[in-house]
Amino acid sequence: MNPCPGIQKDKLYVGGEQDKLNGHPWMKARFSKMGGKYNTWYKTKVDNKMKILNCGITGGHRKVMQRLFGSMIKVLQDPALSATSSAWLGQSCCVVVAFFFLLFF
Repeated sequence: MNPCPGIQKDKLYVGGEQDKLNGHPWMKARFSKMGGKYNTWYKTKVDNKMKILNCGITGGHRKVMQRLFGSMIKVLQDPALSATSSAWLGQSCCVVVAFFFLLFF
């Protein structure tokens, strides 16, 4: 029996927050640390309509989640990242930034 019968097959479900993504000090610092196209995206594409999403409340059909995680791995393995130390990449803040970049990009 499917415990979540209302889940749409091709939809990603993400929780939301009230804070704006644009100018948020914590998010701004993390995008800056990632550098390159990630920081450029944050500086040029993030607008006042975008809210912070709660990547801890994320779900969907198995294939949707597999695509998301596969894309996140590519971001985290990007050789162009400014922050490439394994200590920083292992932190949850790096995963959060990859998540935001992929969902809004």
